[in-house]
Amino acid sequence: MGVNYRPPDRQIPARRPTLATELTSLPLFVLLMFVHAAIEFLCRAPQHSALVCDPKPTVMSEINAAKNQSMEEMDILERRVNELIALTEQLSRENKALRTQQENWSVERAKLIEKNELAKSRVESMIGRLRTLENS
Repeated sequence: MGVNYRPPDRQIPARRPTLATELTSLPLFVLLMFVHAAIEFLCRAPQHSALVCDPKPTVMSEINAAKNQSMEEMDILERRVNELIALTEQLSRENKALRTQQENWSVERAKLIEKNELAKSRVESMIGRLRTLENS
């Protein structure tokens, strides 16, 4: 009788996220703010100030451009939402008016059907009287 040998499960430790993988998942605006904060921090350290403290207007301009772009996108989104709200209100008013109109037509139809039935019964009554007069 053979014994089934099964090696023990080896648990592979989960990889800890690195700074690079964490930063790639961030939006551009947040990433640029992080870079700006890192540059400001390094400028305060005397041993690094000569390396990174030259004012880089491109970083701030990129941050401002990202801010402006996100603000423009928010403005566009807000306008679209406002347009949809206005359209919804307009359609609700039209729907209410159409329902009222349908109710009025239903009432009018019921009255016309009743009048038609009354006229039909009168005509049948007249025909019956005429037949009796003809037969007598």
